[in-house]
Amino acid sequence: MIKVILALITIVWLTSSCSPIYYEPSSHNVPLMEQKGDLNIGASANLILNKGEVQASYAITDYVGVITNYMIKKYLTENDISDIRTTQMFEAGVGFFHNPHEKIALEAYALVGRGSFENYITDLRGDSESLAGLMTKYALQLNFGLKEKGLDLAYSIKPTRLNFSNLDGDLIYGSELQKDVLSAKDSYNFIEHAITARFGMDGIKFQAQLGTGGRQIAERERRLRSHYLTCGIYIDIRKLQESGSEKELTKRISQPRGIISSPF
Repeated sequence: MIKVILALITIVWLTSSCSPIYYEPSSHNVPLMEQKGDLNIGASANLILNKGEVQASYAITDYVGVITNYMIKKYLTENDISDIRTTQMFEAGVGFFHNPHEKIALEAYALVGRGSFENYITDLRGDSESLAGLMTKYALQLNFGLKEKGLDLAYSIKPTRLNFSNLDGDLIYGSELQKDVLSAKDSYNFIEHAITARFGMDGIKFQAQLGTGGRQIAERERRLRSHYLTCGIYIDIRKLQESGSEKELTKRISQPRGIISSPF
C-alpha cells in the first residue's frame, strides 16, 4: 500500500513541474456526517508538491451541514532560474446529508470559492516575467460513502465553474501570452472527481485522497492542474468525545468494588 502511494506521488510530481500554476484543485471535503452536532476537522498535505490544506464541517441539523476548505500551494526554486509559483483557494458551502443505512452516507453541497495565484520567473539573463490574478469558483459536490468500523470509503464528483479576474503580467509560456490565454474565456467548466479513504479509530483517522479534474479543458489551457494526491488526519470531534466517555465508563465498571463488612 505504501509503495503504491509513493508511486502515485512520484507520477504527480513529475507531471506537475516546469509549468506555471494557476488553478490547483482543492481536496474534496467529504465529512460523511450522521447527525446534528457532528463536527469534523482535518489537515492534509503533499510535501513533495508543497501543498497544504485544512478542512472543517458541522451539522446544523440532522440533515443540513456546512463545509469549508482552505488550500495553499507554493513552489520555489533558486537555482539557475528563479521560479516562484503560488496558488491558494478558500471554499465554503452548505448542503444536505442523508444516511439511508448505517453504513451508507449521501451528501450534496453547493460551494463558492475565492482564490488567487502568482507566478514570477527570472531566467539566466535576469529577465523577469510574471502573471497574477484572482479566481472565483462555483461548484456542486456530491459525496457517496461507505462506512465500516474503522474504515470510510467515498467517491465524490464536483462539477465546477471557474472564473479568472484581475489578470496582470507579461508571462509567456508555450509561445503564448498567458494573460490572453486565460482571458480568452469568460469561464472554465470542468468536473472534478475524488476517491477518499480513511482508516483508524472512530474519532481519529488517517486520510488519503486521490483526485482529478479539468481534463475537459483544451491542451494549451491545462495549467489548470488536473490531478493531486494528499494525505493527512481527519478528526470526528463527536465520536472522539463518545469514545472517551465509553473508556471512562468501562474503566469505572472494571474497577474492583470494596467489600462491605457486616456490623454483626
